[in-house]
Amino acid sequence: MYSSVKWESTRRSRVWSILLVLAMVVATLPLVASPAFAGKPPKDTQPPEEPAPVESTFKAASSAGGYYNTGSTIDITLPAGVEAGDFLIAQIAYNATGTITPPPGWTTIDVLQNPYSPILQGVYWRIASNTEPSSHSFTLSSDGGDTATGVIAAYSGVDTTDPIDAFAGEISREPNQVMAPFVETTVPNATLVALFTVRDSGSFTAPSGMTERWDVRSSGTGSVAETTSMGADGVQSEPGSTGSQLAIPEASDGGVGHLVALKPATSTSDPDAPYVQWEDAAALQGLPPGQFSGSMPWITNSITGANVFWKAGYDGTGIDVALIDTGVVPVDGLTWPGKIINGPDLSFESQAENLRHLDTYGHGTHLAGIIAGRDDADTNFAGMAPGARIVNVKVAGGQGAVDISQVIAAIDWVVQHRNDNGMNIRVITLAYGTDSVQPYQVDPLAYAVEKAWNAGIVVVVAAGNDGNSALLRNPATDPFVIAVGAAENDSSKISGVASFSNCGTADRFVDIVAPGRSILSLRAPGS
Repeated sequence: MYSSVKWESTRRSRVWSILLVLAMVVATLPLVASPAFAGKPPKDTQPPEEPAPVESTFKAASSAGGYYNTGSTIDITLPAGVEAGDFLIAQIAYNATGTITPPPGWTTIDVLQNPYSPILQGVYWRIASNTEPSSHSFTLSSDGGDTATGVIAAYSGVDTTDPIDAFAGEISREPNQVMAPFVETTVPNATLVALFTVRDSGSFTAPSGMTERWDVRSSGTGSVAETTSMGADGVQSEPGSTGSQLAIPEASDGGVGHLVALKPATSTSDPDAPYVQWEDAAALQGLPPGQFSGSMPWITNSITGANVFWKAGYDGTGIDVALIDTGVVPVDGLTWPGKIINGPDLSFESQAENLRHLDTYGHGTHLAGIIAGRDDADTNFAGMAPGARIVNVKVAGGQGAVDISQVIAAIDWVVQHRNDNGMNIRVITLAYGTDSVQPYQVDPLAYAVEKAWNAGIVVVVAAGNDGNSALLRNPATDPFVIAVGAAENDSSKISGVASFSNCGTADRFVDIVAPGRSILSLRAPGS
């Protein structure tokens, strides 16, 4: 009655679009999945070899300060207006002989302890990600409690790969000045950030020629105020020595100064950088992936607004998504601890140990990235629900073909084991369909997805790739599932239904459409 059905491929190399509407039904995010890509384009479609620099711009700073017991944290909120790709620099000043421990994801630039008076300054950086937390906690340890200040400042237009061009720090015993020693810059238009800390309760005068950006005292409440910090910046147009930067405090028992030179970003991406592009590489015209309407940053920030949900705390954490597909390869972006949970491998490749659970076709890995990818390097790539986990149920091998009995068996396994070993499977995504002409009321595949629905699992199914006038594929014909069609994603809006997407009839049509053309995601090598 049923024949094997190719998993996703059409002669135009498009993948069915999937939107997991978790925001509506399980208090998290909608998820999107769709088409294939064709790798890196030829050199002549790449950006120029010497792209122009982008001016680095200070965006905002947020601070905290007060008296802290040893072992407690100074919690600093994220500055306003931070976006993925922004450069964050943190200055922690501690009136103690001790240590400062940054939270995960922060890289230490330098830490200096003034031996003449108990004042300590640590400087750290990170690149803001799509899943940036609302605050960051730095742990303070010393022989006892003492005062501290902390600042996080955000800059745009800074090189996200190698942002620190040079840095230097120096301690001071002078009561009326603190020095940030000179550095040698290697690039034009470097942004110089000078950071100062003193053991005193006064205020600062910024270095000549620099713009003061913050001036923070430790006394949020009470009368104790023994730690004051300041930051200022400026741009050096040509490479070379910066000269030392002097800040003038009202009075001081001693201080620490740092000067950090930041490399500017470039107007286009590195022509040799390893990134993925979509099927029509000639249309790229030098745009980096984050500016293309099929890239995940563009979709999550400009089309779906998923980044707003993330900042509100809804990123899919606690939700497991069963991906019944071609398997998953744990490439970068899917290697966070516990990100992939392997269920059964019901494919014909399951007997080969080197292939079991792994994606030899490419489709499952691509979808896993779109659903729940989370880049290990905190770069711009994140799936729609980066906190969710993927339960990998492989049913198809290297040809992308699968029999309906394998799919039914996979759905049955998910229903039976949805809460095993701490799992919480709330969604099944099924980019699969047959051309069955049976009514859904008597169809065995439709019965299987209804059993999942009755068990409390949202089932999201592809509408099909046969064109707007075509009927929905089975089991999208079943009204108990969410049938998803593909939309054209143009600039910052949905501009219509994609011409290849099935729409159904007045009796049963798609429930929702989602961005579905040329979506950039993760690639299984060799698939």
